[in-house]
Amino acid sequence: MFSLKVQTKRLKAMQIDTQNIDHLGLVAGMCEEIGLVDLIDQAVGSQAKNKHLTYGQAVKCMILNRLGFVSRTLYRYSEYFEDKLIDHL
Repeated sequence: MFSLKVQTKRLKAMQIDTQNIDHLGLVAGMCEEIGLVDLIDQAVGSQAKNKHLTYGQAVKCMILNRLGFVSRTLYRYSEYFEDKLIDHL
């Protein structure tokens, strides 16, 4: 006969927030895998100091926006990425 002793610990209640990134996580992962952002930044060179994104990051955003199957114009990127978990993209 086998004896099994199981010890349990009380887990603290956690609040978990989730966000849907759909297929964009795969696309963003592939961009990272091939080093797309760095390739573009190296090819284009420097940009103005007052910009928040590099050219490579801007191109990656454009790719994600177009593959997101939305028909929004380029000037509405902030609205498109508003509900996306951009830290993981």
